[in-house]
Amino acid sequence: MAGSRLSSALLALTLIVAGCHPAFAQGPTGGSIFGTVTDTTGAFLSGVRVTCASSAQIGIQSAVTNDRGHYRFPLLAPGIYRLSYERTGFTTVVRENIVVSVEFAAEIDVELVVATIQATTVVHGDSPLIDTQNTTIQSIFTSETLKALPNARDLMSVIGLVPATIMSIQDVGGSTVGTQPVYLTYGQFSLQQFQSRVQVDGVNTTDAGVAGVYLDYGAFDEVRLGTSSNDASMPNPGLQVNAVLKAGGNAFKGEAYVDFGSEAFEADNIDEGQRRQGVGRGTRIQTYYDPNVNIGGPIKRDALWFFTSVRNQHLTTLVTGFPVDGPGTGPQALILLQNLTYKLTYRLRPRHTLSHFVQVGRRHEPYRDASSTTYRDAVADHDSLSWVGNLEWRAITSSSFFMTTRASTFGSDVRANAYGTDGQVGVNVAARRIEFAGNSAGGFESFSIGRRRRQLEWAGTLFGDDWRGVNHALRMGALTEWETTDTERTGPRDSLRLRFQSPAGTPDFTVPFQIQLYNYPLTSSDRLWHHGAFAQDQIALTHRWTLNLGLRWDAYSAYYPEQRLREGPFTDFFYRGVPLHNGYSIPVAPFGDTVPARHSIIEYRKAFGPRVGLAWEVQGSGKTVVKASWGRYYHDPGTTISRDVNPLQTTTSTFAWNDGNADRLFQPSELGSFVNSSGGVQNRVDPDIQDPYTDNTDVWVERRLRSDLSARLGFIYKKANNNWDLVEQVRTAALFSEPRQFPDPGPDGLPDTADDQGSYTAFDIPAGVPIPASVKEWQTPADFDQSYKNIEVAVNKRMTHGWSLSSSFLFTWVHNLQNGHPDNPNEAINNDVRVTGWAFKVFGTYRAPWGLNISPIVRHQAGRPSGRYVLTNLQRVGNVFIAVEPSNYREDNRTILDTRVEKQLRLWNARSLGVFIDAFNVFNSNAAQAQDTVTGRRTTVIAGERIDYQRFFRPLIVLPPRLFRFGFNLAF
Repeated sequence: MAGSRLSSALLALTLIVAGCHPAFAQGPTGGSIFGTVTDTTGAFLSGVRVTCASSAQIGIQSAVTNDRGHYRFPLLAPGIYRLSYERTGFTTVVRENIVVSVEFAAEIDVELVVATIQATTVVHGDSPLIDTQNTTIQSIFTSETLKALPNARDLMSVIGLVPATIMSIQDVGGSTVGTQPVYLTYGQFSLQQFQSRVQVDGVNTTDAGVAGVYLDYGAFDEVRLGTSSNDASMPNPGLQVNAVLKAGGNAFKGEAYVDFGSEAFEADNIDEGQRRQGVGRGTRIQTYYDPNVNIGGPIKRDALWFFTSVRNQHLTTLVTGFPVDGPGTGPQALILLQNLTYKLTYRLRPRHTLSHFVQVGRRHEPYRDASSTTYRDAVADHDSLSWVGNLEWRAITSSSFFMTTRASTFGSDVRANAYGTDGQVGVNVAARRIEFAGNSAGGFESFSIGRRRRQLEWAGTLFGDDWRGVNHALRMGALTEWETTDTERTGPRDSLRLRFQSPAGTPDFTVPFQIQLYNYPLTSSDRLWHHGAFAQDQIALTHRWTLNLGLRWDAYSAYYPEQRLREGPFTDFFYRGVPLHNGYSIPVAPFGDTVPARHSIIEYRKAFGPRVGLAWEVQGSGKTVVKASWGRYYHDPGTTISRDVNPLQTTTSTFAWNDGNADRLFQPSELGSFVNSSGGVQNRVDPDIQDPYTDNTDVWVERRLRSDLSARLGFIYKKANNNWDLVEQVRTAALFSEPRQFPDPGPDGLPDTADDQGSYTAFDIPAGVPIPASVKEWQTPADFDQSYKNIEVAVNKRMTHGWSLSSSFLFTWVHNLQNGHPDNPNEAINNDVRVTGWAFKVFGTYRAPWGLNISPIVRHQAGRPSGRYVLTNLQRVGNVFIAVEPSNYREDNRTILDTRVEKQLRLWNARSLGVFIDAFNVFNSNAAQAQDTVTGRRTTVIAGERIDYQRFFRPLIVLPPRLFRFGFNLAF
């Protein structure tokens, strides 16, 4: 069925494209230049020949002004352009150094003077800083900026510098390479429902809100990030990222980059107090190197270009608090990232271009999930191979029509295998052991995941000059995407997990508590179809007023195909009604050994998202613009709910553990009474579940302060509606009718001390009341909306007079429900959260004397607000976390200064060599990037001494210390 659907969609889209006139569009891989030519009296000049040249594009484009003096150049590659304006009887005008960025429309209006003698006037610089018509708010990182920044050379480092974002974990010298920390965009999380859309040359690589490919930073020509008021071409409410790859050129050019560092160039920032909280030596980079070589040029000048790049990034670190039984003693966590990229660009005819690229990435991470709560053998050997590629055709047949057709693919294969007790993968793997709400040991729960997304997309824009007295730029597009996820889970040894509840101050895994049985091994498949279309009209009402009207339609359909059971230790129990050793059984699965296909698990057919924006050029000079926008953005459901209701998903049954012989080794005869179950067919989907969406409203003032300096001030309001939640259907709040009082030992976790908080109330199910099995349903409850208010200030200066600068400040207010729709009174305690956060960022480059370039980055970010929780043992319900205090606490604020000092050396034949030193965390801050929120006591071992310490707000991740990195960049 999937194949027939894909064939039908491809055929339909091909017919649409074939039946359309070629259209003109500013697309996700380029920008545009437009303008009006007049004489000295202000009269429009028609017949002016305008030529557009740049080393960034194949060949030279030309246009002729119409009867209203208008001209335009579509879909220009990012770069610096030279425009020439010629008409008989007038002085020729040349405009140089016009900067074009992705999805930026540069307006260049020119006045020609009657020539008394043949003359040419050359105007240098004065490239537009403000897009006076588009209402999308975006940040652009050019290749020069990307090369100058001291960072981890990955996409997350770039995202972390955008004014709109607040990072969960901040990188220091590459400490987060290959991990893609989550982030907030104007208060909304990047993951799942609040998906960003991460694209490479317009190809969607998004995987749960982050990039599914670990990209080659050295292959980027430009990175464009749309943060607010994205137009109708953007389906989702989050950050719209597009990394444009280099394309080569008419001359052979390349770069050879390498940097390296080691612990020898690193300070120590862990104090004695932190050591006594089990952080070991903190997070430390042991070794780092990143060789990256690329080259591009002509296969045939002005016809066929190529670009290729190779990268091999290597990082080893010590992880804060890992392993539990010897913090800071290793083994070193390794991340290896390797990339291979090639791109071809072919000019079929002057107005027809084909391009094709492939980027492959491998990510290998031994000791994944190493943390302050894991023992040496609790981690995984994690390896993945991912790829992205496309074939794109662009056609321009007139100054009014352009079209792009793109066929592309994205995929990844990921596996995670367990370590044994001797450190070898898959050899002598121990039983998985979990200390309840604490540490873990034993073999990792192994799995492999294969993801694929096939895409076909068409986009175009029709320009209409003087339609009913106004100018229009009507963009339109359509796409289809088919996403597949195939998961194989072999799980922990023997398909079970041992749970312990050892008293504070005693060694881990000494008091057996419960047994969790898994339905492993299993193989499951989930699918998602996405079809979308949009229309966006930019209407120039007057020279100073522009109206942006858009409408987007999306349709999603989630399903799973026919699947078969696999045999495992507990397959008979989970699916065939066979009782366990204790006599407990569950009903026979209705599907036998074959799960029939299920269609329309999630079916959204009418997700219509209108977009409205208004731009007012206040003075008519292009210096001050006021922009206001409102838009509705529907969330991509992905395969989340399909996986959750797929009968071949992870399913567990938990039982009491009666360890009669006290050997802490499980035998089937020790299986006690049933406690609870999760996953499997217990969960269901409300047939009327709604499609989540976010409404985005913002108002901006953008001001060009001088030819190279601009500023903007904005207010952004986001409201997330119809959020999904898994709502309990049987074990409802009415059952929790017995209030019980418990002493609150306060933050230090010790009773009878000065910080005791009296008592708190938790709710249990009364004795004698039957406790039904939990059944949950995915719903969109009315009381689960979320809102985000933001104020942003940003100042940007282009590189002129030897320096550039980008700075921003963001303050955000967040209102949400941390437990979602509460299923019982325990979840309702302190559930309503109203918190604030802020971030300040500044970076730039100063070209100092003696060929030195100095590029500092300052990042200051508020620590996350946090509540305080107590693990509470209820007799009938079991152990639950109670939020005894709301978000009255804030984790450590973080201030980080990084800088690069580079010496530029000119070599023969226009070659250059940059030799640099990077300094990270110059102030040697030891702020915690994550802290524990649970009340209690923990122990650690330092030099043979067992130390007891407060669990609440102990550091889980500490900023790496000050470190230095050295490298060079050879341009040839």
